[in-house]
Amino acid sequence: ECRPMGACSSKPPPTAAAASAASPAPGARETPSPLISKISTVLFAVVPHTAFLVACLFWLLDYPNYPPDRAVAPRDWLMHGSNVGFVLLDAALSSQHYRVERVLFPFLLYIVYVVFSYALFATGGTLTGPSCNCDNGIPGCEVVDGVDTCSYVYGAFNWNTPGPTVTTAAILLLLVVPLLGLFLAGLVYALRWAQGLAKGPRLGLDWLSLSHLTPLVAGSNRWVERYGPPPFFGPHAWAFLACRTTLLLGWTAIAVLVNVPPAIDRPWGGGQELFFLTQWSLHLQWIYLAVVLATSVLAVRAARAAPAEPDKP
Repeated sequence: ECRPMGACSSKPPPTAAAASAASPAPGARETPSPLISKISTVLFAVVPHTAFLVACLFWLLDYPNYPPDRAVAPRDWLMHGSNVGFVLLDAALSSQHYRVERVLFPFLLYIVYVVFSYALFATGGTLTGPSCNCDNGIPGCEVVDGVDTCSYVYGAFNWNTPGPTVTTAAILLLLVVPLLGLFLAGLVYALRWAQGLAKGPRLGLDWLSLSHLTPLVAGSNRWVERYGPPPFFGPHAWAFLACRTTLLLGWTAIAVLVNVPPAIDRPWGGGQELFFLTQWSLHLQWIYLAVVLATSVLAVRAARAAPAEPDKP
């Protein structure tokens, strides 16, 4: 075959059979990605981020405001330590990817919480509990009937001092949240590389591409790969689903221990726990583990129903 300007090639033109093999048959369609897989993708962007952020904020900002004579309680470890452990186990036992641009989802959640904390203050809401310690001299805390009562949820988000609160919120939203997203993307990518699902460390930024923000199109089987068992499970999909189920049951037990009476070391009452970002994170993590288990069951079923690929000559 010769081209203009005298350039010739010895490569024969593709045959009709080769062209037909290179493109899918007109009527062929792969398994479409269900809505639940997209919900799992959004939750996977939110839950690890909130777990790490809640743990860091508690131990660095909130716990130092506790009374000096209060020791670290089992509830503290369960809600601000085990959540990170469950996130790491889930990431290590799955094939999901964490894209940096999806930090937008937890970013929106935190904006909602900042607005919620201000609404609680503006409406005159009050809280009691170990994080409300009037001995620290924090504005908005007073003793009512012998009980320390606060008009804020966290000392770092105390709207009685709007200047420092706005500054803290701006630093968290504009600096800490994106940096934590970069950390999680790198961590999950390293796990996938160790699993053989990535081709090795890359110095470029192509894995940060915003093109990954587009939802999976109908007919794409990427969701089956993302939510099916990783290669190290081999053909034992049942073991993968058993691990997913164990994580869900374990987190359910923790949620019961810290919330349902008689909860261990339960310092609050009257549903005040729901005002804390920690509780938001706890419930979101349970929802994620339940949704991703259902998604993984569908992915395993879709993989088994897919026709086997013919052997290459």
